[in-house]
Amino acid sequence: MQGTPRNVSRSEQLNPLSTNETWVVLPSIAPTPPEWLNDIARKEFCRVVEELKEANILTKVDTTMLAAYCQTYSQYFELTQKLCIQGYIMENGRENPLCKVMARILTQMTRLAQQFGLSPRGRSLIKPNAKGEINDDLDSFIDS
Repeated sequence: MQGTPRNVSRSEQLNPLSTNETWVVLPSIAPTPPEWLNDIARKEFCRVVEELKEANILTKVDTTMLAAYCQTYSQYFELTQKLCIQGYIMENGRENPLCKVMARILTQMTRLAQQFGLSPRGRSLIKPNAKGEINDDLDSFIDS
């Protein structure tokens, strides 16, 4: 039987990089957008890649998750356009059902965006050092 699980502080829950875990630093690379992305998602993919390339935190293994964010962004964009045409309130006085779909997509897009530091909270969780690599306590210990 294993011991009692360690209590995790709120700051450790919000910032997983604050723990003493070892992180693997993968080489930064600018991935190309997958073929299946539509035009809106492809433009967002290229825009985000340019931003993240400067921060040196994007790797090839991030392509699928980034594509998922971009496709969700595209769906949100398209739903917003439909709602502008159809209206948020239908003729019968009820809320357009697309509003609920848009809210779910916005929630999903926000969660994915945080993974890449595309929100203030997401950026607070990513701690690149001067070289753009993720800070690693083990590396600091070995270097000293």
